[in-house]
Amino acid sequence: MPALSSCRAAPPIAPQLAPAPALGPPSDRSSLEYFDEERLIISFDVGNTSTSITLAHLTWACRPLHPTSSTLRTVLTYPYSSPSVTPIPSRTPSLAAFDRADRPRAFGAECLTPRALQLARDEGWLVVKGFKEQMRPGPARAPQGPAALESGKKLLKKFKAPLSSSSSASATPAHLAPSASPAPATSSRAPASAHDSVRSLASSEGLVDAASPTAAPALSSAPAPAHDIDQSYVLVSPGVGGIDGGTGALGDLGRSAGGKDRAEDKPADAPAARKVLHHGPRLRTIYAEYLKWLVACARAWYAESFAGGDDTFVRCWERARFVVAIPADWTGDETEIVRGAMKDARLLPTNFEVGRLTFVKEPAAITYFAARHTRSTTWLEEGSSFALVDAAEQGVSIIGYTVSARAPRLKLRAYEPVTRLPAGAGTVLDALTELLTARLARTKFKSSAILSHLVAEFRARVLKRFSGIGGPANYRLRLPEGDAKLEKAVDSGARIRDGWLALSAEDVESCFRPVVDVIVVRLSSILPRGDAKHILLSGGFSESPYLVSRLRETFSPGGIQLVIADIPTHSAVADGALAFYLSETLAPRRTRFALGTQVAVDWSTQWERGMHERAVVQGSGGRRVVMGKWSELVPQDSTLSISTTWRRTFNFRYRLAARDPTFKTTLWRYDSAADEVQNGWMVDVDGKPHAAYREVCEVEADLLSLVAASEVYGEEEAAWVQLQVDLVVYVGDDSLEAVVEWAEQGKAVRGPATRIPLGAF
Repeated sequence: MPALSSCRAAPPIAPQLAPAPALGPPSDRSSLEYFDEERLIISFDVGNTSTSITLAHLTWACRPLHPTSSTLRTVLTYPYSSPSVTPIPSRTPSLAAFDRADRPRAFGAECLTPRALQLARDEGWLVVKGFKEQMRPGPARAPQGPAALESGKKLLKKFKAPLSSSSSASATPAHLAPSASPAPATSSRAPASAHDSVRSLASSEGLVDAASPTAAPALSSAPAPAHDIDQSYVLVSPGVGGIDGGTGALGDLGRSAGGKDRAEDKPADAPAARKVLHHGPRLRTIYAEYLKWLVACARAWYAESFAGGDDTFVRCWERARFVVAIPADWTGDETEIVRGAMKDARLLPTNFEVGRLTFVKEPAAITYFAARHTRSTTWLEEGSSFALVDAAEQGVSIIGYTVSARAPRLKLRAYEPVTRLPAGAGTVLDALTELLTARLARTKFKSSAILSHLVAEFRARVLKRFSGIGGPANYRLRLPEGDAKLEKAVDSGARIRDGWLALSAEDVESCFRPVVDVIVVRLSSILPRGDAKHILLSGGFSESPYLVSRLRETFSPGGIQLVIADIPTHSAVADGALAFYLSETLAPRRTRFALGTQVAVDWSTQWERGMHERAVVQGSGGRRVVMGKWSELVPQDSTLSISTTWRRTFNFRYRLAARDPTFKTTLWRYDSAADEVQNGWMVDVDGKPHAAYREVCEVEADLLSLVAASEVYGEEEAAWVQLQVDLVVYVGDDSLEAVVEWAEQGKAVRGPATRIPLGAF
């Protein structure tokens, strides 16, 4: 009830409400506003060769998906980053070094530093790479019987991950056979609360919540894969290799309590002791340590890049949410390893709630990234189909999608399961390595150091510039500098002169063509099946002019268009995964409770049944009124928006003799679910508030200037003025705020604002 020396409440005026925003296509969702507690969301894209991180710091009233918003930020620097090691600063190598006790010793670019490489040789570290590729799901059921065993071997060979070393893949089409994986399943969206600004998801096409039942590993009669580290993905220095026959697995002989077992200490007829190999850390351990390091990198970068960044990171840490991009064909077995790794790293508690960890499928992330960063979205028309080509460093994934719905949310249905091709930038470099090895075989330039340097030169000078035979006739690669003999040497057979090696355009195309041919052949079979008219191209290898020109040359005559994002796609997966997550979870914030005030009703003109049991008091102007009536200001289930305000007008007389022109009123919260009476009265006949009504805050304002500017009626002690003020509720800086507003000489004047606690609405 407003408090002054005397007052008269006017009939309630309907609040001014803005219409709820319509949830439309991705572009329309950019207007969605976040109205909740401050929150930090971290998105990881742990690729086979490199990793990127994107952060979102959600604050009150921000619009994270708006094109001009700076809410989403990609981590731009990592420890030991340098142009020679990490040419793309927003990505760090997916490497982790472990000692012989499986303790982490180095991560990312540090693993490639001279000091780390020397320690790896001296102490026998295990430097693992490509650990994500080993999480690829295998066949659903193990074959049985001799015949089945033979077929099982073939199947396993087909699904075997391509090696990351220079000798692991061939550029010939025969070795670029695709492997198909099952299409992702479809499930529905299940919001936790319709009033939350960010909802939780049980599952959706392209998005799975790690705490939901659908994220658990699928039951199978076959045992779950152990996911030990595949030693073919281990980088081993020559100084510590050889104990296992050159496979790359570091080994140890069995040791007794007193030291090494010796042959002379054992009986001659004793069976030979089995060698115990050092297999290295398990995948779950690798992920746990690596993710923990990535979070530390994100925190350090955020602290260095923004004022108060570290304080923000620490303040939001307990409620932080994580988004992890995963391949389209991962199952519950693979996500369970990452889920366990997050708990092992103590990034999440043991029994974390729904919404803390979400997996976003990479094709969905790439699609959403492209939808946000392409001028035309005709390729996303409802009912149309497109093929997504994720051309990464060590392989290409192709999947066919049909746009099943565009509004209220973009929904995709896979009409063709994901196909993996061991054909990427790494495969081109493998072919180049073979070409250079053959050319330098019988020359004085035959050296692993020279070969590695030339491959690095090709990556920097040619890989992203070669467009085909129609370009330059020759491409020159610089030999290592510092050796005068090499710089002056001439070898016409190897085409080396004055420290440069020349490659003809035909030589370069011989490295590219077999790789791109396989991609073209696969697309030629996928596109007609869904009547697709667009090819969405993403990934590091997508920046190859040769790949782009070949795709356009092949498919443009058939009316198929190539879609490429307007900005570089270095962080497309991490950025797209986070944006897609926000698009799926961000919802209009609605009030859980109604807000209003207590008013008085006139005894004679607003009579209601039962009012005779309530106390009658004298109000403004001497009228007889009854206190305790509920007057709603903000209705329950109202949609919050920066442009929305709610008003309640008060008209009353103020006697000048009161000498205290302070307007005071109490704002209350009303929970309809707890109202057992529902008669519109806040208090019972004894003046005690009902349980459904809770006091929220007090709003006040000094009306001295308004009183001074108002016309005075009456004389001396009976003098009075007629006042009109509005109680206004609006979206403030970090919550709803309430303020008293009035007009003076045609201008709006406001008193001090009062913050409404988040839990009150």
